[in-house]
Amino acid sequence: MARVMFWPALVGVTVFTVLIGVIGAQPYHNPELEALLFPADCRMPCVLGLYPGMSVTEAKAVLRKHPWVRTVETDDTHDRLYSLWWTWNGKQPAFLDSRPSIELGDHGGVVRTRGGLVRAITLRSNLSLGELRLILGSTAMVSITGIAFGNAAFFTIDYPRDGVSAQPFVHCPVHMRTFWQTTSDLTWSSSDTSGIGAGTVGSAFSVLRQIGC
Repeated sequence: MARVMFWPALVGVTVFTVLIGVIGAQPYHNPELEALLFPADCRMPCVLGLYPGMSVTEAKAVLRKHPWVRTVETDDTHDRLYSLWWTWNGKQPAFLDSRPSIELGDHGGVVRTRGGLVRAITLRSNLSLGELRLILGSTAMVSITGIAFGNAAFFTIDYPRDGVSAQPFVHCPVHMRTFWQTTSDLTWSSSDTSGIGAGTVGSAFSVLRQIGC
């Protein structure tokens, strides 16, 4: 009986792997997403006209004039840290999520600053790891951030060439299909990557399984 069940399972995994490869080989075009990830008028890393190193005053002005932004809020904290939060007005592309999240609440994104300069920009998105793989490629720096009570895992996928990283949250146990469907926030920063090493995005799935997720 075990042998009878083994072969269909093996065939299923093989077919799924081949399909992922075929899909990945196809050209992927999403003009709105490409314009967001690869802006022609701003040197990377850059998004929405914001980039690490610009002043807080400049960042405020850019956000307040942006056609997708409804409100801009500020948050003063200790050690000269400062945050700019914003909400969308409904004109943003569908892949920029407007639903509440644990980290961002009702906000569409946040600008983290230090010493009066922008340090990082995070957008909440509903882009899946599969979509990001198609447009950003499969090679990245991957680091497992942590396991929450064995029921969920946080990890980071850095794309140094484009200055952007994804921060997915997956529920354990993770499966191949749900892994590629996992959505992720996106962060632009000039920080050096600290991943476990260069590899394919799919390698994160293997690492997650190895550590018990």
